[in-house]
Amino acid sequence: LVGSEMCIRDSFLILWGFLYSPAILVVVARDQDDGGVFSPGTRLFLEFLGALAVLAAAWIVSRFADRRSFTSLGFAPSGAVRDLVVGLVLGSAMISLAVATLWLAEWVITVPVLTFSWTVLGSMGTAILFNSVTQEVMVRGYVLQTIETQFNAPVAVIGSSVFFTGLHAGAIAEGGVLPAVNLFAAGVLLGVAYTTTRNLWLPVALHFSWNLLQGPVLGIAVSGQALDGGWRLLDLKGPPIFTGGSFGLEGGLVATVVTTLGIVALIAAGRWRQRCIHAGSCDQ
Repeated sequence: LVGSEMCIRDSFLILWGFLYSPAILVVVARDQDDGGVFSPGTRLFLEFLGALAVLAAAWIVSRFADRRSFTSLGFAPSGAVRDLVVGLVLGSAMISLAVATLWLAEWVITVPVLTFSWTVLGSMGTAILFNSVTQEVMVRGYVLQTIETQFNAPVAVIGSSVFFTGLHAGAIAEGGVLPAVNLFAAGVLLGVAYTTTRNLWLPVALHFSWNLLQGPVLGIAVSGQALDGGWRLLDLKGPPIFTGGSFGLEGGLVATVVTTLGIVALIAAGRWRQRCIHAGSCDQ
């Protein structure tokens, strides 16, 4: 029994891939657009099934291998609304700070929007939400927590961030070293978001708001991928070392600074929260 439980735990990613692969094979064979770009509807379908598959895999592992409740992965209702709001605000603030910095440096210009669709924006936004859930359940809900059971929180955050960076290996291969550094830093940011609250609500909301504003809303590439809705509000014109160039904001030094500030802010908030809890002057 113990051996079978370890097999299930160690095969989490294989289990997710097994559950998700039929949808990928069917859609890729039938619905992929010219140039390898999926339509908003197809992307929404794929991301929905990806999130469903990772949640199913997480439930199987938590139930039969770890012998713990599914909510213990990071879905406890306590503080959920607060953490979701904080995540949305923080992600939006970080993107706003990055764009404002580029604007002041005159490295970004506005582009007239000729076409816009609320339906497409809603579809792309929902797809990004499902993708954020998939990545956070996989990386912070499983990988980070598994490492933490053997070591400690800092090691788990770093280890899961390396894994998170590896998930974007295809995009990094074209972007170079700085995008890899920034994605690792983003992994640390999201890992700290989890360890601060011990829930996934904050990292999911932070991940979602960052990608939503960057891609479908502003029309900037997200980790080297075009996730816009067919329009672009901003065009990056400055030095790629700062703006990220074709990779998007995540490939430039501005993102490095903004992400570092986000990490520092979350660490400070976490320490304040611990002092507050120990003093008995705030809720856990």
